[in-house]
Amino acid sequence: MKAIEAVSAVVADAYPVVLSGCCRLIASNPRIKVRGHTTRADELLALVGLLRPQVLVTDLNFPGVDGAELVAAARERSPQTQVLVFSDLHHPAAVLRVLQAGACSFLLKESSAAELTDAILATAAGKSYFSPPIAGVLLESLRKPALEPISAREGQILTLVARGLSNQGIARELGIAESTVKTHLVRLFAKLEVQDRTAAIVVALQRNLIRLEKPGAFPLAG
Repeated sequence: MKAIEAVSAVVADAYPVVLSGCCRLIASNPRIKVRGHTTRADELLALVGLLRPQVLVTDLNFPGVDGAELVAAARERSPQTQVLVFSDLHHPAAVLRVLQAGACSFLLKESSAAELTDAILATAAGKSYFSPPIAGVLLESLRKPALEPISAREGQILTLVARGLSNQGIARELGIAESTVKTHLVRLFAKLEVQDRTAAIVVALQRNLIRLEKPGAFPLAG
């Protein structure tokens, strides 16, 4: 009988001690082979491109690196590689962005060793695997009713709000009166069912009205 080939994996975490322990744990399962590991985001992408593993197991804690962008870049380097995020990240908007960027599975670091290896095997087979709190985030996003569509102008203003511009700065950027900006924001808050600018950004990310393409930039989703 032909032996079952082990699932190939690349493992990444910014903290060496965490990475070492994670690799030892994964390697203890004979059905999984760790083919590479790193504490750096740039090396992660290089390893994925070179080794083309079945699964990339990675945290999102690399300094100065946007997690969703990292996932998207890894998928671009090796489309056949499935991404399993192994992280303490809980924020709903951030979780949704990572999944929208192409992550297949999302496991919290509070999970057991058996859950981690089960998640890797499931992910290698193209099946999504989520910790219960992450599954809850997904279910909550699906339960939310559809929002009233925002206009192109409202989308521009929302994008500039996310970039940190004041009402005055938005007015100057778009060549409109500051009072017009305020009127648009009142309408946006009503459509998004929020009370302030921060909440508006969070909801916009959750609903994919805006997205991060570069650190510190929130271009309008199209």
